[in-house]
Amino acid sequence: MQDMIPFLNLKLPFGRPSSRRFLPEPFTWISIPAGQVTLIENSDEESYLGKKGSTHVFDVPAFAIAKYPVTNGQFAVFLKAEGYNQRQWWTEEGWQVKETQNWITPFYWKNAAWNKPNYPVVGVSWFEAVAFCLWLRNVTDEAIALPTEQQWQRAAQGNSNRAYPWGDQFDAKRCNFYQEGTESVTQFSGKGDSPFGVSDMSGNVNEWCLTDYKNGTQNIASTTKVRALRGGTWAAFPDSDYLRVDRRDGDNPTARMPAIGFRLSRS
Repeated sequence: MQDMIPFLNLKLPFGRPSSRRFLPEPFTWISIPAGQVTLIENSDEESYLGKKGSTHVFDVPAFAIAKYPVTNGQFAVFLKAEGYNQRQWWTEEGWQVKETQNWITPFYWKNAAWNKPNYPVVGVSWFEAVAFCLWLRNVTDEAIALPTEQQWQRAAQGNSNRAYPWGDQFDAKRCNFYQEGTESVTQFSGKGDSPFGVSDMSGNVNEWCLTDYKNGTQNIASTTKVRALRGGTWAAFPDSDYLRVDRRDGDNPTARMPAIGFRLSRS
């Protein structure tokens, strides 16, 4: 994890709260045991996985992942802590973009259609998601980051190469798919969970991952034009393949769309 934060060398205060105590509900960690995962390149452009159709098997060490995407209520704690005004939580590039674009909140923060407390925070760039993780890492002294592509898919599939968190057959009743907006992160809890009990891994929001989509690095300080996204969205086309948990997507790390959010991992 050290290569993810090459510019941070902070002395942390003693006696910090755990993330479970600190963040508003609903929040809990799901432990994911070590295992293997097979990533498939589905893009026409070649990546670190190879050409379209190429597969690569990765060993994934044990880790924990948040049961739900980060909510508006949880992100509000970062705002209250003046996270957008503290340089120490941002990468060099992220801070420059934030200052240039005058970001002071997520893009849709003041829009009632998107800002309900238990709904996933949206309109957040990859840089904002990373800043939240680095801030929470400092507050709690837990090794918190965005999940890598490999971690995300491992948490979604379990020990099988299933197409969706619940199995190989698509079921629109188990996820927020082809709708008009986001839903509460608990809306499909227990209905569309992964084998490990992780919710909302298909539909609702596409989730930022740590991984550089093209070269596979997990270094937050590297400059890249595309970071990985996983999970599909409420706004996906009426094609269930967009919600497959092995489907790779990506976007510019500055993207702040109403269909993009993120969740946390912990090593």
